[in-house]
Amino acid sequence: MSEGARLGVDIGGTFTDVALELGQIRRSAKILTTPEAPERAVIAAIRRVLGESGLSPGDLAIIIHGTTLATNAIIERKGAKTASSNTTSISICRRRWCPAGGGSR
Repeated sequence: MSEGARLGVDIGGTFTDVALELGQIRRSAKILTTPEAPERAVIAAIRRVLGESGLSPGDLAIIIHGTTLATNAIIERKGAKTASSNTTSISICRRRWCPAGGGSR
């Protein structure tokens, strides 16, 4: 195979999406995300699109991964308690671009 397949993975709070492309072959899968082990949904979705397309993992040239899990955890105030220490320049940027005017919570 001269050119490998491209695979994109997006782990979301509810669904994990996978899209595969190789020439004219395009397949996708949407699997429920398993919050306690997000990799399970990724593996299941990859197996599905590879099986549907007749490809094997060795046919993949690139895998592109993205996730909103961390963003969702921050928005929903879930996950471990954390702290942030900012420098003066970051504080100035927050005051300039943050709609609430920045500051601490």
